[in-house]
Amino acid sequence: LVRSGNYSQGREEGEQRAHYLTKPEQIQFVTYYKAGRKNGPSFSYYLSGNIMSVMHYSEGRKTGCDTTWFDKTRSIMNTICYYESGLPQYSREYSENGKLKSRIYYANKNYTTDSSFVYNENGQLTNEWHRNAVTGVRSTEYYPNGNVKAKGDYISDSKYGLWVYYDSTGKKTKEKKGLHFIVFTFCA
Repeated sequence: LVRSGNYSQGREEGEQRAHYLTKPEQIQFVTYYKAGRKNGPSFSYYLSGNIMSVMHYSEGRKTGCDTTWFDKTRSIMNTICYYESGLPQYSREYSENGKLKSRIYYANKNYTTDSSFVYNENGQLTNEWHRNAVTGVRSTEYYPNGNVKAKGDYISDSKYGLWVYYDSTGKKTKEKKGLHFIVFTFCA
């Protein structure tokens, strides 16, 4: 990695560039700084010269939407959009053929709730999770035909409470109880 750029009062200022050591004529990334903090767009490139990603900063915090592309197909790999605070608001991930693989929505700026959706290579929904830091994760799994396969909750990666299972036609086949937790509260 060979870097070049300007400094002001010992801090990065303006355009900063890095080049690949194995191919010095090829730019690896370009980032803009203001008073030592990333500010504006930041670009990264594959060794092939194709753009890898574009990220946006404001006074050192992520802002707007970042996008990453696959090198060979040039299709979008993922997109992440941010709140003004710099925390993620939502993201989407794609397979190289352009099909949606997952969507994640962060319901608030504190990461206490979010929703995730996972898709197979044909673009069909296979799993969905709704997480709450207090109550755990509500999970729904789907068959390839779109019918619900199972529904239930997770706490600490363990099935919790009542889980309901269905056959591929949507008919309920069984109910099974997962772990049960006892919560103790100690008062001083």
